[in-house]
Amino acid sequence: MKIFYDHQIFSLQRFGGASRLFAELISGINNETNHQAYLSILSSINEHLNEKEMPLPLWTGKLPLLRHKGIIPPLNDLLTCLDI
Repeated sequence: MKIFYDHQIFSLQRFGGASRLFAELISGINNETNHQAYLSILSSINEHLNEKEMPLPLWTGKLPLLRHKGIIPPLNDLLTCLDI
């Protein structure tokens, strides 16, 4: 089974119950051999992604502009549209 998650909660929250829940779900699903959870995200300030070592594009950490909260959601929206 393949499951697609969008970025919305990870773009809005640095910490939080909803983003923690989704990070746990994605991590748990990807640990199963028959399932794959895909998170459509370019950059995020969310700490739960770091805790679960979610893969983000390597170059995003090198661009300080992508850490700005106002820039992240529109870029992630564009990536989600492209992924869909």
